[in-house]
Amino acid sequence: NNCAGNQFSSQQFFSKRKKMSLNVGRFVPVRFLALISHFVILVTVLWSVNATVNSCLPTGYSQTDFETFKERLTIGFSLAIALIAIEMIGFLLGISMFVTSIALISTLAHVVASILLAMFVLDSWECQSYWYIFGFCSATPAFFELVALMLYGLGKRR
Repeated sequence: NNCAGNQFSSQQFFSKRKKMSLNVGRFVPVRFLALISHFVILVTVLWSVNATVNSCLPTGYSQTDFETFKERLTIGFSLAIALIAIEMIGFLLGISMFVTSIALISTLAHVVASILLAMFVLDSWECQSYWYIFGFCSATPAFFELVALMLYGLGKRR
């Protein structure tokens, strides 16, 4: 009777494991929507970079301050869009689509980025605070995506 109990529990374990691996597919649409949301907000902010810079600079700024921060934010927004493109390539090729850890990191980072970028614009945060959003919410998931792409490429060569 004890052996039957152990056999049942191992069958139960593998059936739960199979269900867990099937649940990874539930992240696919959520991750896609998070990526698209972050992308759309970045494009919108990039199109209205003058208004964004006006709102994030303190009152009484000089024209050189405006030009400097406009250039920096334009570069930052453009880099974030490029990193999202890299992530989207790996995602749509299916390389990282069903990797649970990358899906969780990417989804969480891009949802947080969408919220923080909206707050950055609407609440007129300081211009320098964008780089924290960029580092945690754009560079971090792109790094993991690049690692997945490199590992996939190394695996294909063998």
